[in-house]
Amino acid sequence: MSQQDDHPRVDQADLNWCHRSVQGVSRTFALTVDVLEEPMSSYICLGYLVCRIADTIEDASHISSETQAELLEMYDAALDPESETDAVAFASAVKPHLPAGELNDDWAVVRDAPRVLRTFEALPDEVQTAIIPPARELVQGMTTFVDRYSNDGGLRIQTREELEEYCYYAAGTVGNLITNLLTRDGIASERRQRLYETAEEFGLLLQLVNVSKDVYDDYTDEDNIYLPAEWLDDEDVPQGELVDPEHEAGAATVVRRTASLAGSFLDDAQTYLETIPLQDGNTLEAWAIPFLLAVGTLRELLSRPEDALSETDVKVSREEVFAVVEEMSGTTDREVLKQLRTRIAEEPYHRRPTSADWYWSWDCLMINLCFCYYSRWVSGLAPCIRSYRYGFEWVFNHWIARESIWVPKKHRMIMGIISLQLRTGLGGLAKRVGGHSSLQLGRRVYMWQQHYTF
Repeated sequence: MSQQDDHPRVDQADLNWCHRSVQGVSRTFALTVDVLEEPMSSYICLGYLVCRIADTIEDASHISSETQAELLEMYDAALDPESETDAVAFASAVKPHLPAGELNDDWAVVRDAPRVLRTFEALPDEVQTAIIPPARELVQGMTTFVDRYSNDGGLRIQTREELEEYCYYAAGTVGNLITNLLTRDGIASERRQRLYETAEEFGLLLQLVNVSKDVYDDYTDEDNIYLPAEWLDDEDVPQGELVDPEHEAGAATVVRRTASLAGSFLDDAQTYLETIPLQDGNTLEAWAIPFLLAVGTLRELLSRPEDALSETDVKVSREEVFAVVEEMSGTTDREVLKQLRTRIAEEPYHRRPTSADWYWSWDCLMINLCFCYYSRWVSGLAPCIRSYRYGFEWVFNHWIARESIWVPKKHRMIMGIISLQLRTGLGGLAKRVGGHSSLQLGRRVYMWQQHYTF
């Protein structure tokens, strides 16, 4: 298949199912896949699902370590083009270990691994060649860690070096997978070298941010502890008691130390984003948005590390997520990354409106409503709807969505739904806004509202 084809030549029902599955298993990656264009959107979608199956097995606290290792080894064989083990054999082996009752999205993907791999195997050969080696390295690395801590019930990271080793297998390999896909068409050797020198660091940044903010959930849900034991020892915190309130101060110091380690990869990650080729459906915003949200999350972690040790979530606000997504939508300007990174590191990326904003926003709405009334008689219904849509969206995007001072949450959500309906309504389907169709933008507004409920 030519790399210029709009869609991979696979069964469309299977491909659509894979895209829906990504939205179920990962909010962050779902947004990334959504803002990529075809064919890269589907390549990344399938590559992520291939890796996610192994990740779900590795995180399964209800399965013994010995069985986890066996299943991961079988899955690795299923990915090996030279092996006789296939996805059906893997699915049969994993079936007795599926959780009882209704399966969540992660385990539904594991159960349906044959469908994932069948769709993956329909991709172009060069795409499979780009994905399989780093995906198998990820699976093999996870098997190594499961074996290493088979007698501990879960992972118990001991040193900084081991933490970075784990993060490489979990996310550095994914950085190489992405880079393999982006460089298939051939780029200058110097640019290619710079990409591969920083790809792993991009993955390590995102993984270490997750490690830092998910301490409580990783321990209570999966019995995994990624904060290095040597760092906890420095603060007199027993590794098995890191979420106990009596050790909060010492454990918070280690969370801050881990977040600082994540921050040490920001420069290389930014270099990676400034170097990636924007071709074959790749977009800057797909990778810049998670990068900038990681910067915001680090800001919150460094100011309140103790929140990572309890059920209190560490995350950026919904208003900031929307502002970042809106700012990066459709842009190819790499210079903006440095500016946004600096600003987001200092304070949340959304602003307090002034009284002038209030009057200007409502004036825009009223003017458009007047034009709506006039155009109803002059030009028919379509311009009327378009005019109303633009006026309403100005208020929603630049005022209501960014601030919650004067509009109750319930009403903001209703207005968001109306905005979505207007984006995808009559007169908006064929309109192009900022390089994206109104339907695509409306879908992204809907995803944001669904996935970022704070």
